[in-house]
Amino acid sequence: MFRFPFFKTKKFTGTSEETSVEIASFVVNYCAYANKFVNMTKLQKLVYCLYGAYLAYYDKPICSDKPRIWNHGPSFSLVYDESKHSCSPWDPIDGFLKYFLNIKDDFYKHFNDTEVEFMCDILKFMCEYNAKTLVNWSKSEGSPWKRDLDTGNRMHEEMTDSYIKEFFKTRFLKTKRNTGDTEETVWTVLKQKILKILLEDFSV
Repeated sequence: MFRFPFFKTKKFTGTSEETSVEIASFVVNYCAYANKFVNMTKLQKLVYCLYGAYLAYYDKPICSDKPRIWNHGPSFSLVYDESKHSCSPWDPIDGFLKYFLNIKDDFYKHFNDTEVEFMCDILKFMCEYNAKTLVNWSKSEGSPWKRDLDTGNRMHEEMTDSYIKEFFKTRFLKTKRNTGDTEETVWTVLKQKILKILLEDFSV
């Protein structure tokens, strides 16, 4: 199984299920391994990308907590709170990265090889975009974030899973069971659609 070589074994004191904190740790480790820049805003959007694509493709949430409606787009309050309360005040810029690099719950017990590869493929593509581009994309017209606000949900409330699933499935994913495509073809279609949407409105 593919594993990042520097994943630590520090136990996160949370639930027995994966939370957005463990997913964020996976993202930060991936970015470090791939030498990709990530700040808190970009991290939040990458976790959201994994949440949405996983929900649409596997028909189940990737973690136990949901993204919330924040000013800068879909965000996970647990990721923000955990990093804020765990970082050294003397290292406010990179402290959250060091914290997430050193978290390891039972991540590889919750996800199989195919799921991990799926997440890595998504990150490989989406990491190429900066935080501003990802924020604009996550708040674009027709997005779950925008749809939640338009239907009466307020800032900081949980986003609606059905909106997220529909958005990622109808605008990005062509599922294998509906088309007979291989998983490789499915992800190629996903990448092409994401790229088209991003480049139509925003620059990298």
